[in-house]
Amino acid sequence: MIKKQIFVNSNIQSIVHLVLGNFILSLGSGLFIVPNNVITGGVAGVAVLLNPFIDISATTTVLLLNIFLFTMGFVFLGKNFALKTAISTALYPFFLSLVTSYTGGNTIVSDPIIASLFGGILTGVGIGIVFLVDGSTGGMDTIPLVINKYSGFSISKLVFVTDMFTIVLGFLIYGIEQTLIGTISVWIGSVMINKTMLLGATSARQITIISKMYKEINEVLVNNLGRGSTIYNGKGGYSEECTDIIMIVIPNKQYITLQEIVYRIDPSAFVVVSEVQEVNGLGFSYDE
Repeated sequence: MIKKQIFVNSNIQSIVHLVLGNFILSLGSGLFIVPNNVITGGVAGVAVLLNPFIDISATTTVLLLNIFLFTMGFVFLGKNFALKTAISTALYPFFLSLVTSYTGGNTIVSDPIIASLFGGILTGVGIGIVFLVDGSTGGMDTIPLVINKYSGFSISKLVFVTDMFTIVLGFLIYGIEQTLIGTISVWIGSVMINKTMLLGATSARQITIISKMYKEINEVLVNNLGRGSTIYNGKGGYSEECTDIIMIVIPNKQYITLQEIVYRIDPSAFVVVSEVQEVNGLGFSYDE
């Protein structure tokens, strides 16, 4: 019963993300990208590029491209991906048609740089929300997802590279000025995808402490900070002396307190600090 409830909740969460993400994506495309002919990545950018050569609406172009890319995703990424992409393939053109119908295809800003900036912000946030549930907007991001599966490269960076191919093609058609404006949208979109995918992640620091007084330090840290730690054996590469090493993960707000504790006990302690973007477990993603 519990497993079934978790499954239902997970599906509801995925649908909410898909609907919200595609709606925000359509706002970025329909209000800023398409009406201002901003050269950008994604199917909206490709639709802008093809507009001078084909006598069909941008909405129809988006739909046809989505069908082609959906087929690619089904072949390489499997049924679960295909199901989520199928939802996006229907939602994005639907929302985009609603937005363009409401605005009459007109832009809400006249400055192309502002259009590129805010178009990039909205499209990046929309795609990022969909990526949070391992989905796809049914557009050009299918290509980065396929490459990511077989290479492990960062999705946001792959999206940026894929979109830049569209920008390069845009240069051949529209010239340098519109290409530079489009680059703003692509770069901002890539940044916002990455930032959005980190939403809800617990920001923390992993601290490695090397000290002969590790027992005293560890006892005070565990008692005062309320955090668990790991102690493991190490050996100095230069001195060849065996020593015990403390590893502890703490929220950023506790770092100053940790510093004061460590250096009060042992001023000569060797401390290495690493940024951690996400921590799951007792005391971080759930309470005791």
